[in-house]
Amino acid sequence: MAPFPLAVTGTSRPDGEARPGAEARPDAGARPGAGARPGARARPHKRAAIRVQADVTTVPGMSRRWVPGATATTAVAALLIASFPAAANAAARAGTSTPATTVSPAKTASPAKVSNALFRAWNARDRAAAARVATPSAVRSIFAYVYRTPDVFAGCAGNACRFTHTSVRVPGGHNGLLLVVSGSKVTRVYQSRHVTKPSTAAGHLFRAWQKGDRNLGLEVAARPAVNTLFRVRFDPRGVPYFFQGCTKEKTGYGCAYSYEGGAMFMRVKGSAVRGYEVRSIDYIAD
Repeated sequence: MAPFPLAVTGTSRPDGEARPGAEARPDAGARPGAGARPGARARPHKRAAIRVQADVTTVPGMSRRWVPGATATTAVAALLIASFPAAANAAARAGTSTPATTVSPAKTASPAKVSNALFRAWNARDRAAAARVATPSAVRSIFAYVYRTPDVFAGCAGNACRFTHTSVRVPGGHNGLLLVVSGSKVTRVYQSRHVTKPSTAAGHLFRAWQKGDRNLGLEVAARPAVNTLFRVRFDPRGVPYFFQGCTKEKTGYGCAYSYEGGAMFMRVKGSAVRGYEVRSIDYIAD
């Protein structure tokens, strides 16, 4: 490639011709009155200010977009950036782009399906199968159920599913089993309990009230008794309760809890064979 022509500041043109109307100046690098030595090379003046310019109009065969420098770099970058969307669109039309992958969320089994799986495993006495759909405590609880297998799946209310008896009557308000499902497993089993002492039934209901767990209370008490007791929330900072034992009555037992200013009586009915349950609750004031 031919070198770029130089534009030199001063009175002479690049081609060596004198500028019209300008006087020729002596070489600043030669000493006045001194002639040039034969064979000596001419040395440029060290202080000469030379400005190099690229004259693209005088360089044959050169394209303007290849001019070196910041202007050329900006032009090339603009061309590359402008061509990128077009290339991307062309690749998309040609089908070379990677298709988006859609991941479906994992489906969780319904409470009805999970509870029925545990119920069938328990009915078959298959603890291994039960362990796949229930926590260890839930498995232990359902395998400790002393009554016959409930007859009917009574459906689910939210995540709580009920299995009830229709051919026999058992103590408590559940009338069978209540299975609580969390995610893909049964985490809690409430059940009708066979209680052989009136005081045990009264104590079980009282502790359920302290915990604020109605379903725990329904294991040993009828719904009217649970509704009466849970009408007021237990206050651990309130007046203390003292268990006074159970006394025999005409139709069952009265188990008393005294407190300052009065007492609460749990009316317990049943037998050691059938099991005891709290049927009702009433209060007296001093």
